[in-house]
Amino acid sequence: MKHLVKLVSAGTLTIAMSTFIATPSSIAQTGDQSAGPNAAGYSAESPPATSPAIDDATLKQAAQTFAKVKQITQREKTAVNDSQNEAAKQKIVQQAQAEKVSVVKAAGMEPQRYDQILQTVQADSNLQQKFFSFVDHPENSTN
Repeated sequence: MKHLVKLVSAGTLTIAMSTFIATPSSIAQTGDQSAGPNAAGYSAESPPATSPAIDDATLKQAAQTFAKVKQITQREKTAVNDSQNEAAKQKIVQQAQAEKVSVVKAAGMEPQRYDQILQTVQADSNLQQKFFSFVDHPENSTN
């Protein structure tokens, strides 16, 4: 069962990566495409070939932020699914994106750094395991 939870969590990370943060300029660029595959709103720049090392304190901080962002994303999806009006859906998406950016910044990170951390975690199964241990049990981790 624990293995299944980790697989679901890994899938959740993938979903979060594809629906996470849009900077104000990328929200304007995505327009009505916000529900499509490019909904992440990442800049056109590709991530660096090698990411800087992520220490445990930063990983924990990102994991705690991820849990908050995940809740916002779930509320956003529910609200969008419940709405019949396209303009209202767009407003919901924009408000959720702004809230996600705010949560990340409140955690002391820039959205681009947070995205980079999630990409690194997604690519490294050992780091992913540690990341989800911080998500699942933040009280058991130390800085």
